[in-house]
Amino acid sequence: MLMKANGVKGEQVSTDISDVVDSIDCLAEPLLSHCSQLSDESLISALAEGASWAMESLYQRYSGLLYSLTYRMVTDRYVTEELLQDVFLAAWRHAASYTSRLGTVRSWLISMMRHRTIDYLRAARCRSLLKTMPLEELESDESVTFPDVWDEVWRLVQSAQVR
Repeated sequence: MLMKANGVKGEQVSTDISDVVDSIDCLAEPLLSHCSQLSDESLISALAEGASWAMESLYQRYSGLLYSLTYRMVTDRYVTEELLQDVFLAAWRHAASYTSRLGTVRSWLISMMRHRTIDYLRAARCRSLLKTMPLEELESDESVTFPDVWDEVWRLVQSAQVR
């Protein structure tokens, strides 16, 4: 596609749109190489301040790792992509809550991905259990319809004491 632009003195200058895109890419290359040299903590700090360019660098660094770990657990490409999107959205929203003394950005992202994947697998297991049980059995089994909250609280108290 050819664009026509008037020069300073009314001259006709013909510029191909691909030349304009190439010149923009050339301007962006130093910024992208600078982003690849920034530490993860610097990128998270920038992300916490609202810098959207930092998300692209984090995504480039960790999406492959997070995707492969999750795909091994889920074995469904669509679900893995959804979980990956959820984790990076959570990283965007909660970047300000990241604390380097508790661990690296890498471990923070892996931990978020692991927890989301486990939550998904638990929900999927529960859904499949509900689909396979007859309605009469569901109605008579109170543990399915009314889970014991106190058992869950007790498990949480015990796990907190172990830590």
